[in-house]
Amino acid sequence: MKKHILGAAALLALLAPGVAAAQGYVGLSHVSNDDTGLDATALSGSGLVGSNIQVDGLYASIDGSGDSIDAWGTGAHLFTRSSNWLLGGYIGYNSIDAGGGSLNEWIGAAQVQFYADRTTFSGDLSYAQSEFFVDIDTTGLDGEVRHFVTDNFSIQGNIGYFDAEADGGASIDGSRYGIGAEWQLDAAPISIYGGWQQVDVDGDDSSSIGIGARWNFGGTLFERNRSGAGLSRPTGFLESLLVGGVAPR
Repeated sequence: MKKHILGAAALLALLAPGVAAAQGYVGLSHVSNDDTGLDATALSGSGLVGSNIQVDGLYASIDGSGDSIDAWGTGAHLFTRSSNWLLGGYIGYNSIDAGGGSLNEWIGAAQVQFYADRTTFSGDLSYAQSEFFVDIDTTGLDGEVRHFVTDNFSIQGNIGYFDAEADGGASIDGSRYGIGAEWQLDAAPISIYGGWQQVDVDGDDSSSIGIGARWNFGGTLFERNRSGAGLSRPTGFLESLLVGGVAPR
Protein backbone atom coordinates (compact mmCIF):
# COMPACT_ATOMS: atom_id res chain seq x y z
CA MET A 1 0.00 0.00 0.00
CA LYS A 2 2.80 2.40 0.91
CA LYS A 3 4.45 2.20 -2.51
CA HIS A 4 1.17 3.05 -4.25
CA ILE A 5 0.57 6.08 -1.99
CA LEU A 6 4.09 7.32 -2.76
CA GLY A 7 3.57 6.66 -6.47
CA ALA A 8 0.30 8.59 -6.53
CA ALA A 9 1.85 11.48 -4.59
CA ALA A 10 4.77 11.63 -7.01
CA LEU A 11 2.44 11.67 -10.02
CA LEU A 12 0.32 14.45 -8.53
CA ALA A 13 3.50 16.42 -7.79
CA LEU A 14 4.48 16.13 -11.45
CA LEU A 15 1.03 17.39 -12.40
CA ALA A 16 1.35 20.52 -10.28
CA PRO A 17 3.38 22.76 -12.65
CA GLY A 18 1.04 22.10 -15.57
CA VAL A 19 -2.03 22.47 -13.42
CA ALA A 20 -0.87 25.79 -12.03
CA ALA A 21 -0.44 27.16 -15.55
CA ALA A 22 -3.84 26.04 -16.80
CA GLN A 23 -6.93 24.33 -15.45
CA GLY A 24 -6.80 21.19 -13.35
CA TYR A 25 -7.37 19.84 -9.85
CA VAL A 26 -6.23 17.61 -7.02
CA GLY A 27 -9.02 15.93 -5.06
CA LEU A 28 -9.98 13.55 -2.27
CA SER A 29 -13.19 11.50 -2.49
CA HIS A 30 -15.12 8.65 -0.87
CA VAL A 31 -17.48 6.19 -2.57
CA SER A 32 -19.76 3.73 -0.76
CA ASN A 33 -21.47 0.73 -2.37
CA ASP A 34 -23.95 -1.06 -0.08
CA ASP A 35 -24.67 -3.77 -2.67
CA THR A 36 -21.06 -5.00 -2.79
CA GLY A 37 -20.18 -3.92 0.76
CA LEU A 38 -17.18 -1.97 -0.56
CA ASP A 39 -16.00 1.56 0.27
CA ALA A 40 -13.31 3.43 -1.67
CA THR A 41 -11.29 6.46 -0.57
CA ALA A 42 -9.40 7.98 -3.50
CA LEU A 43 -6.76 10.65 -4.13
CA SER A 44 -6.95 11.86 -7.73
CA GLY A 45 -5.72 14.64 -9.96
CA SER A 46 -5.76 15.92 -13.52
CA GLY A 47 -3.89 18.68 -15.30
CA LEU A 48 -2.71 19.94 -18.67
CA VAL A 49 0.76 19.40 -20.11
CA GLY A 50 0.97 22.08 -22.79
CA SER A 51 -2.38 22.77 -24.41
CA ASN A 52 -3.26 19.40 -25.98
CA ILE A 53 -2.36 16.76 -23.37
CA GLN A 54 -4.24 16.00 -20.16
CA VAL A 55 -2.61 13.71 -17.58
CA ASP A 56 -4.60 11.84 -14.91
CA GLY A 57 -3.51 10.06 -11.75
CA LEU A 58 -5.46 8.14 -9.09
CA TYR A 59 -4.82 6.05 -5.98
CA ALA A 60 -7.66 4.40 -4.03
CA SER A 61 -7.93 2.26 -0.92
CA ILE A 62 -10.94 -0.07 -1.18
CA ASP A 63 -12.27 -1.65 2.02
CA GLY A 64 -14.76 -4.49 2.45
CA SER A 65 -15.39 -7.03 5.24
CA GLY A 66 -12.22 -5.98 7.02
CA ASP A 67 -10.01 -6.47 3.96
CA SER A 68 -8.20 -3.65 2.15
CA ILE A 69 -7.50 -3.49 -1.59
CA ASP A 70 -5.10 -1.01 -3.20
CA ALA A 71 -6.04 0.39 -6.60
CA TRP A 72 -4.22 2.90 -8.76
CA GLY A 73 -4.41 4.22 -12.27
CA THR A 74 -2.57 6.56 -14.62
CA GLY A 75 -3.57 7.84 -18.02
CA ALA A 76 -3.14 10.53 -20.65
CA HIS A 77 -5.49 12.22 -23.14
CA LEU A 78 -4.18 13.64 -26.43
CA PHE A 79 -6.67 15.94 -28.14
CA THR A 80 -7.38 18.87 -30.41
CA ARG A 81 -9.98 21.41 -29.27
CA SER A 82 -11.82 24.39 -30.72
CA SER A 83 -14.50 26.66 -29.26
CA ASN A 84 -17.20 24.22 -30.42
CA TRP A 85 -15.76 20.71 -30.10
CA LEU A 86 -12.96 18.40 -28.91
CA LEU A 87 -11.62 15.26 -30.56
CA GLY A 88 -9.00 13.05 -28.95
CA GLY A 89 -7.79 9.72 -27.62
CA TYR A 90 -6.94 8.21 -24.23
CA ILE A 91 -4.57 5.51 -23.04
CA GLY A 92 -4.46 4.35 -19.43
CA TYR A 93 -3.30 1.61 -17.08
CA ASN A 94 -5.12 0.41 -13.96
CA SER A 95 -3.99 -2.06 -11.30
CA ILE A 96 -5.68 -3.58 -8.26
CA ASP A 97 -3.67 -5.41 -5.57
CA ALA A 98 -5.65 -7.98 -3.58
CA GLY A 99 -4.84 -11.21 -1.77
CA GLY A 100 -1.16 -11.11 -2.62
CA GLY A 101 -1.85 -10.84 -6.36
CA SER A 102 -2.64 -8.09 -8.82
CA LEU A 103 -5.37 -7.51 -11.41
CA ASN A 104 -4.13 -5.36 -14.28
CA GLU A 105 -5.87 -3.54 -17.09
CA TRP A 106 -4.94 -1.48 -20.15
CA ILE A 107 -7.64 0.77 -21.55
CA GLY A 108 -7.77 2.92 -24.69
CA ALA A 109 -10.56 5.20 -25.84
CA ALA A 110 -11.61 7.63 -28.55
CA GLN A 111 -13.14 10.75 -26.99
CA VAL A 112 -15.30 13.54 -28.36
CA GLN A 113 -16.98 16.61 -26.87
CA PHE A 114 -19.43 19.13 -28.34
CA TYR A 115 -19.81 22.52 -26.68
CA ALA A 116 -23.22 24.19 -26.68
CA ASP A 117 -23.79 27.53 -24.93
CA ARG A 118 -23.73 26.23 -21.32
CA THR A 119 -23.88 22.46 -21.95
CA THR A 120 -21.12 19.99 -22.83
CA PHE A 121 -21.95 16.70 -24.58
CA SER A 122 -19.22 14.02 -24.20
CA GLY A 123 -18.78 10.55 -25.66
CA ASP A 124 -16.20 7.75 -25.16
CA LEU A 125 -15.70 4.58 -27.20
CA SER A 126 -13.33 2.39 -25.18
CA TYR A 127 -11.55 -0.95 -25.35
CA ALA A 128 -9.89 -2.60 -22.33
CA GLN A 129 -7.76 -5.71 -21.85
CA SER A 130 -7.88 -7.04 -18.29
CA GLU A 131 -6.08 -9.81 -16.43
CA PHE A 132 -8.85 -10.83 -14.04
CA PHE A 133 -7.91 -14.45 -13.18
CA VAL A 134 -8.63 -14.97 -16.88
CA ASP A 135 -8.04 -12.52 -19.72
CA ILE A 136 -11.07 -10.30 -20.43
CA ASP A 137 -11.64 -7.98 -23.40
CA THR A 138 -14.18 -5.20 -22.79
CA THR A 139 -15.75 -2.79 -25.27
CA GLY A 140 -17.63 0.20 -23.88
CA LEU A 141 -19.67 3.14 -25.15
CA ASP A 142 -20.39 5.98 -22.72
CA GLY A 143 -22.04 9.39 -22.99
CA GLU A 144 -22.38 12.35 -20.64
CA VAL A 145 -24.30 15.63 -20.62
CA ARG A 146 -22.95 18.33 -18.28
CA HIS A 147 -24.84 21.62 -17.85
CA PHE A 148 -23.37 24.69 -16.17
CA VAL A 149 -26.08 26.49 -14.23
CA THR A 150 -23.42 29.07 -13.35
CA ASP A 151 -19.69 29.19 -14.10
CA ASN A 152 -19.05 27.43 -10.77
CA PHE A 153 -22.00 25.03 -10.52
CA SER A 154 -22.61 22.10 -12.85
CA ILE A 155 -24.96 19.13 -12.99
CA GLN A 156 -24.39 16.02 -15.10
CA GLY A 157 -25.98 12.79 -16.23
CA ASN A 158 -24.20 9.84 -17.83
CA ILE A 159 -25.16 6.53 -19.42
CA GLY A 160 -23.12 3.75 -20.97
CA TYR A 161 -23.00 0.15 -22.16
CA PHE A 162 -20.20 -2.42 -22.04
CA ASP A 163 -19.64 -5.96 -23.32
CA ALA A 164 -16.97 -8.13 -21.69
CA GLU A 165 -15.72 -11.40 -23.20
CA ALA A 166 -13.44 -13.79 -21.34
CA ASP A 167 -11.14 -16.51 -22.60
CA GLY A 168 -13.21 -19.61 -23.21
CA GLY A 169 -16.18 -17.77 -24.71
CA ALA A 170 -18.00 -16.51 -21.59
CA SER A 171 -19.46 -13.02 -21.99
CA ILE A 172 -21.07 -10.36 -19.79
CA ASP A 173 -23.27 -7.48 -20.92
CA GLY A 174 -23.69 -4.49 -18.67
CA SER A 175 -24.88 -0.91 -18.44
CA ARG A 176 -23.82 1.98 -16.22
CA TYR A 177 -25.53 5.28 -15.56
CA GLY A 178 -25.73 8.02 -12.99
CA ILE A 179 -26.06 11.66 -12.01
CA GLY A 180 -23.81 14.15 -10.24
CA ALA A 181 -23.07 17.78 -9.43
CA GLU A 182 -20.10 20.03 -8.58
CA TRP A 183 -20.00 23.45 -6.90
CA GLN A 184 -16.95 25.69 -6.42
CA LEU A 185 -16.77 28.32 -3.70
CA ASP A 186 -16.57 31.95 -4.79
CA ALA A 187 -14.05 32.83 -2.08
CA ALA A 188 -11.60 29.95 -2.65
CA PRO A 189 -10.69 27.51 -5.46
CA ILE A 190 -12.28 24.60 -3.59
CA SER A 191 -15.19 22.62 -5.00
CA ILE A 192 -17.50 20.02 -3.49
CA TYR A 193 -18.79 17.32 -5.81
CA GLY A 194 -20.65 14.04 -5.65
CA GLY A 195 -23.04 11.72 -7.36
CA TRP A 196 -24.81 8.41 -7.70
CA GLN A 197 -23.81 5.65 -10.10
CA GLN A 198 -25.41 2.30 -10.94
CA VAL A 199 -24.01 -0.72 -12.80
CA ASP A 200 -26.30 -3.46 -14.13
CA VAL A 201 -24.61 -6.73 -15.14
CA ASP A 202 -26.75 -9.50 -16.64
CA GLY A 203 -29.75 -8.54 -14.51
CA ASP A 204 -27.84 -7.86 -11.26
CA ASP A 205 -27.52 -4.21 -10.24
CA SER A 206 -25.14 -2.40 -7.95
CA SER A 207 -25.33 1.26 -6.94
CA SER A 208 -22.81 3.57 -5.29
CA ILE A 209 -22.90 7.05 -3.77
CA GLY A 210 -19.82 9.27 -3.67
CA ILE A 211 -18.73 12.67 -2.43
CA GLY A 212 -15.46 14.54 -2.67
CA ALA A 213 -13.59 17.84 -2.56
CA ARG A 214 -11.16 19.30 -5.11
CA TRP A 215 -8.54 22.01 -5.03
CA ASN A 216 -8.89 23.63 -8.45
CA PHE A 217 -6.26 25.58 -10.36
CA GLY A 218 -6.66 28.27 -12.97
CA GLY A 219 -10.25 29.47 -13.06
CA THR A 220 -13.89 28.50 -12.83
CA LEU A 221 -15.39 25.03 -13.35
CA PHE A 222 -16.72 26.23 -16.70
CA GLU A 223 -13.24 27.33 -17.78
CA ARG A 224 -11.75 24.00 -16.67
CA ASN A 225 -14.30 22.18 -18.80
CA ARG A 226 -13.85 24.28 -21.94
CA SER A 227 -10.13 25.14 -21.92
CA GLY A 228 -8.47 22.97 -19.26
CA ALA A 229 -8.49 19.46 -17.85
CA GLY A 230 -12.15 18.80 -18.64
CA LEU A 231 -12.04 15.18 -19.85
CA SER A 232 -13.29 12.31 -17.69
CA ARG A 233 -11.18 9.19 -17.16
CA PRO A 234 -12.78 6.23 -19.00
CA THR A 235 -13.97 3.50 -16.63
CA GLY A 236 -12.67 -0.01 -17.20
CA PHE A 237 -14.07 -3.43 -16.34
CA LEU A 238 -12.37 -3.87 -12.96
CA GLU A 239 -13.44 -0.54 -11.51
CA SER A 240 -17.02 -0.89 -12.75
CA LEU A 241 -17.53 -4.25 -11.03
CA LEU A 242 -15.91 -3.26 -7.73
CA VAL A 243 -17.70 -0.04 -6.83
CA GLY A 244 -19.09 1.45 -10.04
CA GLY A 245 -16.19 3.92 -10.08
CA VAL A 246 -13.70 4.64 -7.31
CA ALA A 247 -14.27 8.41 -7.56
CA PRO A 248 -17.41 10.40 -8.42
CA ARG A 249 -17.53 11.90 -11.92
